[in-house]
Amino acid sequence: MNKQRKAIRSLLAFSALFLSTHAFAETATLTVTISDLKTNQGSVLIAGYQDEKSFQSFSNWAFSAEQAVDSDSMTFTFDVEVGEKYAITVMQDLNGNKRFDMTPDGRPGEPYGYSNDSAYMGPPTFEAASILIDGDTTASIKMF
Repeated sequence: MNKQRKAIRSLLAFSALFLSTHAFAETATLTVTISDLKTNQGSVLIAGYQDEKSFQSFSNWAFSAEQAVDSDSMTFTFDVEVGEKYAITVMQDLNGNKRFDMTPDGRPGEPYGYSNDSAYMGPPTFEAASILIDGDTTASIKMF
């Protein structure tokens, strides 16, 4: 019986430690300003990713939002976890199909951007686009 009590106490102590470090992660506000929107047409789709695989496949985002374009600059805010990295993608969906369209010759057909303005020579890596959250953070993204 004594062994059972010790095992239960150990399990409870481990559970309390786990919950205190994982269930109550510190959060911060990430404020993202998008600039150089080309037209007041369509909507802006923005998403943040926490790993390379999700970032490159545009899936399993940590946060996302969509908003109709009403000026050449827009601001979004997200609650994010302190100590995490996020890479952000933005596109201006001009025709409302919720997809990033390409031209017939394979070039981007709609305005786009990445965190750290890291898309000068093609899509960036997660590391090039990632932002480390160490408290309330601001990011600026120019549309191409």
